[in-house]
Amino acid sequence: GGEPAPSETPTGTPTGTSAPTDTPTPTASVPNDDFPGTTITINDTYTGDTTGATYEVDEPRISEGDPPLPTNLSVWFKWEATSTGWVVLDTCGSGAFDTNLNVYRKGATETFADLSHIAFSSNDASVPTRICPDALSSYIEVPVIQNATYYFQLFGSSATVGSYTMNFNERASNNAYENAVVFNPEHMGDWVYDMENYTTQVDEPLS
Repeated sequence: GGEPAPSETPTGTPTGTSAPTDTPTPTASVPNDDFPGTTITINDTYTGDTTGATYEVDEPRISEGDPPLPTNLSVWFKWEATSTGWVVLDTCGSGAFDTNLNVYRKGATETFADLSHIAFSSNDASVPTRICPDALSSYIEVPVIQNATYYFQLFGSSATVGSYTMNFNERASNNAYENAVVFNPEHMGDWVYDMENYTTQVDEPLS
């Protein structure tokens, strides 16, 4: 006889236990990537980056070219008009990022299917007196109706991404001749406006 020899302690990973793995680093999400987006207020400036933005199923793809670009890596903003008037939306200050802007109005439901397209702008270069110092920025003047909800879609040309600055401000009503809106062929869309409170100016031609 004698005592049996002690068995050796096994080395390596015990049976049934997985070897530890590195935890993958999550991809940073874009807060306003998905419709309806971030709720904003007027007379303010918003900055961000479209890097990481994605295309949603049935997302509107109104952009330069015919047909539209295959993808809009866009971000969204939501705003409810507190009064009838005009607003200005631009991306002045976005530098080399070639931005595009779309404006939509809400229909019966908050879905892509019920959006009405109001306006589109690619480059500010077509404005007679350029507002933005950088020609790749977008600029839109658009009429709004009290209590209506509007959505702003911002994305880069040719599916590019980058850092943006979006300025959102009130505009003087075009009731007065000196505040006339310049119609820009680039700002395509269906404008709807309420003229109930418009007035006649002294010596204004009526025919």
